[in-house]
Amino acid sequence: MAPMFIIMSFAFGLAVYILVLMASFKWTHRDLGDQVLRRLKNLLGVFVAATLYFSLAYHLTNLYATEHHGIQAYILLQGGIYTQMYWIGQVLIGSIIPLALPGLVIGIAYIFFFNKTHLTIPFTGIEFFNPFNFLYGTMAILVICNIIHFYTVSFLTATTAIRQLDKEFESVAESMAVPFYRTFMRVTVPVCFPAILEIAVFYFVSSMATVSAVIFLYSSDNPLASVAVINMDDAGDTAPAAAMCMLIVFANVIVRSLAEVVSRRFKRRTQGWRAR
Repeated sequence: MAPMFIIMSFAFGLAVYILVLMASFKWTHRDLGDQVLRRLKNLLGVFVAATLYFSLAYHLTNLYATEHHGIQAYILLQGGIYTQMYWIGQVLIGSIIPLALPGLVIGIAYIFFFNKTHLTIPFTGIEFFNPFNFLYGTMAILVICNIIHFYTVSFLTATTAIRQLDKEFESVAESMAVPFYRTFMRVTVPVCFPAILEIAVFYFVSSMATVSAVIFLYSSDNPLASVAVINMDDAGDTAPAAAMCMLIVFANVIVRSLAEVVSRRFKRRTQGWRAR
């Protein structure tokens, strides 16, 4: 497939570019910056996910033709070392683990930190009570975990929206002795409201589907839809798991549609000058 070849080229090329860029900046004693690396990392994640999608689409579409069934069965099921290389090497190590690793690291780190009743300062032996231990096993820690997990996209969206504001707003407000909070509520928030709504929708959709981080933190008192799908599938309840997946999709579509309607009406009423 030409699209799969192109997206694989993008993924491998970007990975090599990141390594060369990091090495060159280190050798020349320059600071690359966390924001640049974060953006490149997110772009690489998109390429990796697209590679996995096209790979699965390639094998699934080949199953439509009867003459390809033997080849696909050999690659996916009966190929021995070749089947292991595909599922373990390309799918698991090459796609799923790189996409899920940040969430897994966050979930495990939260267990080590919030689950301890006492914390010890390294190399000092000083021990003190952990004031955040009460959050473990509650809904609050799930909210905090998802905010931190998906913080990068929301931060970039917010900063992009704020940068679009004219700096003269603040200068004029200061010259007229208008308090900063009034300028923020009556100018900044209305202009940036579509971005704020976009961030809220992004958090909702991502939190509904995420598993990697919250699977270590949820409790029986706070069941999660995404984790419930995994539990039902492990128990052999394939049909209820599929139904739950469809409910998650429908909920995300409804929320996204409502947010789009609200955003358009808000822009029409408060930001008509943008359309001129």
